[in-house]
Amino acid sequence: MGCAHAMCLACKLPSMIVRMASFVADLRYCLRVLSRSPGFALVVVLTLGICIGANTAIFSAVNAILIQPLPAPHSERLVRLYQTNRQNSNRGPTSIATLLDWQHENEAFSGLAGYAFKGLALQDRTGAEAILSAAVSPNYFAVLGLTARFGRTFNLEEDQSGHDHVVILSDRLCRRLYGDETDVIEKSLQLNGESYVVIGVMPDTVTFPNERVEAWVPLSFSQDQLQARGNNWVSVVRRLKDGVSFAQAQQAMSTLAHRLASRYPDALADHGIELNSLYQDTVGDTRPTLLLLQATVACVLLIACLNVANLSLTRAVGRRKEIATRSALGASRVRLIRQLLTESTLLGLGSGCIGVLLAEWGIELLSWLGKSYLHRLTEVRIDAFVLGFVIVVSLLVGIVTGVAPVYALCGKRGQNLQTRLRENRPGSIGAGGRSRRLMVVFQLASAVIMLTCAGLLLRSFWHLQSVQSGVFEPEQILTATIRLPPARYRTGDSIVAFYSAEQARVSELPGVKSAGAINDLPFGGSHDASSFQIEGRPALSDAQRPTADNVIVSGNYFRTAGIPLLAGRLFDQRDASGAPRTILVNQTFASPFFKDAQDAIGNRINNGTCIATIIGVVGDVHQYSLIKMAAPEIYYPVEQSQDAIDIGENDAQWMTLVIRADPAMLVEPLRKAIAEIDRDLPLYQVRPWSQVIADSMGDRRLNVWLVGSFALVALLLAALGLYGIVSYSVIQRRREIGVRMALGAQSLDVIRLIMWDGTRMLLSGMLIGLLGSLGVSHLLQGQLYQVAPTDPATLVGVILLLGAVALMANYLPARRAASIDPVRSLTE
Repeated sequence: MGCAHAMCLACKLPSMIVRMASFVADLRYCLRVLSRSPGFALVVVLTLGICIGANTAIFSAVNAILIQPLPAPHSERLVRLYQTNRQNSNRGPTSIATLLDWQHENEAFSGLAGYAFKGLALQDRTGAEAILSAAVSPNYFAVLGLTARFGRTFNLEEDQSGHDHVVILSDRLCRRLYGDETDVIEKSLQLNGESYVVIGVMPDTVTFPNERVEAWVPLSFSQDQLQARGNNWVSVVRRLKDGVSFAQAQQAMSTLAHRLASRYPDALADHGIELNSLYQDTVGDTRPTLLLLQATVACVLLIACLNVANLSLTRAVGRRKEIATRSALGASRVRLIRQLLTESTLLGLGSGCIGVLLAEWGIELLSWLGKSYLHRLTEVRIDAFVLGFVIVVSLLVGIVTGVAPVYALCGKRGQNLQTRLRENRPGSIGAGGRSRRLMVVFQLASAVIMLTCAGLLLRSFWHLQSVQSGVFEPEQILTATIRLPPARYRTGDSIVAFYSAEQARVSELPGVKSAGAINDLPFGGSHDASSFQIEGRPALSDAQRPTADNVIVSGNYFRTAGIPLLAGRLFDQRDASGAPRTILVNQTFASPFFKDAQDAIGNRINNGTCIATIIGVVGDVHQYSLIKMAAPEIYYPVEQSQDAIDIGENDAQWMTLVIRADPAMLVEPLRKAIAEIDRDLPLYQVRPWSQVIADSMGDRRLNVWLVGSFALVALLLAALGLYGIVSYSVIQRRREIGVRMALGAQSLDVIRLIMWDGTRMLLSGMLIGLLGSLGVSHLLQGQLYQVAPTDPATLVGVILLLGAVALMANYLPARRAASIDPVRSLTE
């Protein structure tokens, strides 16, 4: 058997060598042909290379974010648990007490861990630096299946008081603080005014729960927090047991939710438990954005391929004699087809190489544009899978751009090749003329679809920007978040004293018109809600009680933000810590329960923790985004914030300063003013309020910029395609035009004749494109705001824009045709 196999290989070897030699000969011939047309090769490689580069950059993000699993072992078994409120359909974190109850439920899970984001002030001799950290359960990394790069993770007892001053650093923070040293274990750091010991360093692949997290500390809690079942601030992640499906785990947690609701009816009667894949939870709303961008750049690449194919068809006219000669010398149809496809494939692979180089810049640009809106961007890179994508795309590009010239020169099987190639009349390359027109029509149709999508996104974004945020002139307000370390600001008195000193000092800064602070900055992404009962009205069950966001303010917050007072008064010295509790509510809070804003004044609200009197009603502010309506809000003065909302840590320890002044001139004076009060307090996220609002709709801005840019590129490519085919038609019909003019045709007649040919392609492309856009635009429904997918104004605008550009591309060669000298054209 072995001998027979060897003899078979020996028989095949000569033919394999012949085929290899033939391929090498074809390759060398292609290089010679392309070297004789360097301009053509350069234009093709650059055009396709730019488009392939854009596709590669976007696909790298799609691969890292949507295709690749989370960087954790068996990440498909990781789930996020949410506590839901059946009354208002909200879902969010849970309390420490409920977390411990969930932890005891192990039927479907092999582990459970909690985490919460935490701001830390890292102190050294030069001052304080703000870093984002995560407070996590001791078994957090074990649940995720992650190990330290060096050192260790937390022990089970390190969430207890006295053992919780340990910290794990991210690799980038470790390098920033200590360089490439590996002996950082047991070194001491000053965090929030307290000493922490470094016990480990995590690799840079650890990006959960947020890629901006630079340190992890134990999730410790007080007895007050343990007893406060309504204090929901801990997020939960669990790992499914092997063999347990997602549906089974959801059923198990739903059963547990019913048991806990019957056990703690006051706190959990209207609450449930919802599971979500950690992968889906991390990806979030990124999927529609990335898929839209990938479809957009793919469409641009297809239009570019059609343009190159059209250019290759025109070039093929000059190669008829060359192909005829090779055919006469004995080259078969298969050999000629292989030769032409090798040329186009070689150009496609060359474009792919250029595309990979440009993709590196594209990834950096995408990371810069989408750093606040797209998750897992730090994982985006060109890996082996992406390189495979580039190779496949390059080969497809080579085939697509080479098929049309192959068909034009070699025709269908059975046609006489010599007869076909000997024809010397203009436009005689078989179906080449029809093919070019069809490709231009498809380019125009694709441009219509892309322009329609870009127009819908642009109009949606324009409508979104016209929404009144509730903040007056946010571009004139500087915001800066500050975190008071609990070690030095444990009591309400110390917190109030700091904000009093801060208010007085900041108000003295040059250019400051007013200043205040709020714990949950509108559009900042965080909120704290609780149910409430209006005193003196029939008592409601927990499931029937409405909810409102709880907000703490200090200083002249409402004046600084430009929020109007609708009735009553604002907070003043009468609302000190020892005075009866008072609150302000917004218009959305007051409207369902009172006749008007004035009618709300004097009513008492019980939020389950305290009872407070409404002293004023203020205007609405969009708390979450411009898309979502304003939510009911209750405002508490910082002087009365201790235990007014949550039991345990005072929410006023983490506030955002809002200062009405020129933001560009205030940043450094503000840092110095805070340092004068407490040099160990860093400022987080110092930026104008307008930037905060802009970031809240940054994913939509990213779509508008990128889709709009690519749509304009598609428009330009389509116009160039139309211009090219009309110009080529003028060259082919030069003698015909000369005859017409010699017989008395005027310049206007010639222009009308030439433009009619281009106008037919334009009208056909517009019709096909409009039909296609009606189907494709419905896929953008989730990305649109107050704009219908069939918005007439957008469609009319697209038709006018494309019509104007295309008619100009049509008119220029027509005008040149009208200037042809009849005598010269007839004697050529």
